[in-house]
Amino acid sequence: DEELTKGYYKSTQFMCAAMSSALEGLFLARIYGYVGRLAEKNVTDAVASVQNDFRQTLGDNNMKRLITVIEVNLTRGFCREKLGGTLPPWAMNGGMGVGHNEETLQPMTADTRQADPIAKDDAASEAFFHQVLRWCDVADGRIPPTQFPSAEVEDMFTALKKMPSPVLRRDEELRKRFNCVKTCL
Repeated sequence: DEELTKGYYKSTQFMCAAMSSALEGLFLARIYGYVGRLAEKNVTDAVASVQNDFRQTLGDNNMKRLITVIEVNLTRGFCREKLGGTLPPWAMNGGMGVGHNEETLQPMTADTRQADPIAKDDAASEAFFHQVLRWCDVADGRIPPTQFPSAEVEDMFTALKKMPSPVLRRDEELRKRFNCVKTCL
């Protein structure tokens, strides 16, 4: 019995079913992240279903990557909502032009690169969420990094270091921002 069960969970049919379900969750997450005409709960329910029904496959690198990209697109949707419900024009194509490479990626301005993750005024908040959208594009995997750690990864670590633990415990908004950065990382 044990061997049959182990063989079932390792079978290509089971892995294909798991991947198919995770890809459906990714499709929903990208709709939520870019367009927003979908409830966040639908995406989180899809992820929970994949994690529950196919938990034996969650150790697979492809499944880990799919779940991560789904979470990144949930973060993109959160940022889209914080920016007024729509993404900036450069972010509508995944931050990229037609070529889908680093040269066509929307460049980060000095203001965006130095966005303060703790500041709560409107301009600083907008700059921070624009920065997180850029990180979402990098984490979404469409842009292969030319080096590791890249400047974006260094910026993410810097943003995390700026968020002190005692403040995170008291401030719900800052905790959400911290989770955005952590998800992209």
